[in-house]
Amino acid sequence: MAGEALLEELRATLVHGNPERTATLDTTLRFVAEHGLGPQSLPVEIIQLVGDRWSALMLTVLAAGTFRPSELQKVVSLLSHIGNSNSISQRVLTAKLRSYERLGFVRRTAWDTVPPRTDYDLTPLGHELVKIIRDIVLWCLDKEDDVRSAIQAFDESEDE
Repeated sequence: MAGEALLEELRATLVHGNPERTATLDTTLRFVAEHGLGPQSLPVEIIQLVGDRWSALMLTVLAAGTFRPSELQKVVSLLSHIGNSNSISQRVLTAKLRSYERLGFVRRTAWDTVPPRTDYDLTPLGHELVKIIRDIVLWCLDKEDDVRSAIQAFDESEDE
């Protein structure tokens, strides 16, 4: 099997001597190989999407209910000013919504009305993702002092 050969090649390139490190790394390599966690994999695509500039905020806002694109743009733009950020453009908003729809996180409903109307809301999968995003945010808030201390220590060591 190609995965086993790759694992063997990776093991051969590592410096050995620490059995605990080798066992942990072997478990990690096996997990990565078994799940195909390369740069083009679906988990990496989702993590990159959620970690971009707008997605955590947009998805969290969509958890409140159904939004028309113009309404969502206004809410996201207003909230982005809290973090001293610029407003989201219509082009970026549309691209993000299409990405979420493609991945099954958002449902798009087009109404046959005059003028045309389009609504967006989270799917059950999207609601699950927002719970994970909230957990990550809570972890970040809980560890903020530790991270800021690490940043300061790093920056000070770079200045020396």
